[in-house]
Formats: sequence, C-alpha cells, structure tokens
Amino acid sequence: MRSTLYGVGIDRLGSVLRGGDGSIGFGVARVLRARATRDENRPDSGSAVRVGRKMTAILQDVIYGLRMMRKSPGVTALAVFTLALGIGANTAIFSNVNALLPRPFAFPDLDRVAVVWETVPKQDANNVKAAPANFRDWTEQNKTFSYLAAIHGWDANVTGNGVAERVEGYQVSADFFTLLGVAPQLGRQIGRVDFEHGVAPVVVLSHGFWQRHLGG
Repeated sequence: MRSTLYGVGIDRLGSVLRGGDGSIGFGVARVLRARATRDENRPDSGSAVRVGRKMTAILQDVIYGLRMMRKSPGVTALAVFTLALGIGANTAIFSNVNALLPRPFAFPDLDRVAVVWETVPKQDANNVKAAPANFRDWTEQNKTFSYLAAIHGWDANVTGNGVAERVEGYQVSADFFTLLGVAPQLGRQIGRVDFEHGVAPVVVLSHGFWQRHLGG
C-alpha cells in the first residue's frame, strides 16, 4: 500500500512538472535555486548569539568586581599596591636580564672574555678575588690567555659646586681596556707606562661625569 501511494505521488508530481509547455517546471526550479542562494548568504546567527552571550558574561563579571572593590576599599588598596609592586619588580628584573643576556655590552669578541677566580679548598671558599701577588704570577706565567687584567671596585663622594654626588669607579690594571678591545673617545689609552713606579695616577672619565662636573 505504501509503495503504491508513493509511486502515485511521484507520478503525479512528475506529470505536473512535465505537463504543459514546461513553464511550471522552470518556475519551480527557479524558486528552489533562489531559496538555496538566500540560505547560503544568510549569516550564522548561532555564532553571533554565542559571542554576544560571552561578552555579556564578561561585562557582568567586571561590574561585579568593581562593586566588590567599592565595598572594601582597604582590601582594594592593598591589592592594587601588591600588584603595582609585583609589576615594578618584574619590570626591573626583565630590564636587567634583557640588557645583559639578549643585548650584552657592545664589546668585540665578548664571547672570548672569561672571569678567573681563586679557590681555597681548605676553607671551602670559591670565587675568591685573586691576591695582587698571585695575579702577578698569573701574568708572568700565562700561556693561555691573550691578556690578563685585574679590577677592584670602589666608590666615593664628589664634592664641589652644587650637591655632592656618589660615584662608582674601578681600579684596573694596564691591559684592562686592551682586553676589552675599546678605546677612549678623547685622549690616550692607559698603558703599562702609567703603572711604573713614581708615575702620577691617571683616570678615565665617563661621558656623563665629564659633562656634569668638568664642563664637557
């Protein structure tokens, strides 16, 4: 029974589509194509609804958070202070690491520069600064390094016109600047002659110190 009715329905529909001069069949096909085109051009309303719901939920969370912060100003101030302190510390650490690792000092052949320390096994001491006599022995017996240089940090208060300024400096040996491969912008380079007995001490100034205190 079902197959008979289905066959009759198909035959009648087919006779209608094929009947007459064919204009009805053309019209039906034309309407079907137009509906299919409108369906393809219709935007995905489901995606738009989901995005709108997410934005609404985020906005509600922000409003709720602002209300809670307004009710507890003390807790809010503490949270803001802690957040600011953490951001400042991370920024300072990142600036130092970024300056030393990805962007190291602009010295030529910096990858060939090494730091040498003394060790005292009996005292379980590592990274000990070399004694002056030991450094002299290293320099005279050196057959590995191109140059050996020693440094010793110091600081002082510079007084004169205006407010006193705290400055930092280093006492260096004769081959320090030669080892680093740098030369002064003005004046001569420090050499071994400056370390001979009876010679007046010399100093290398930074550009900033020269401009602030010596009218550069």
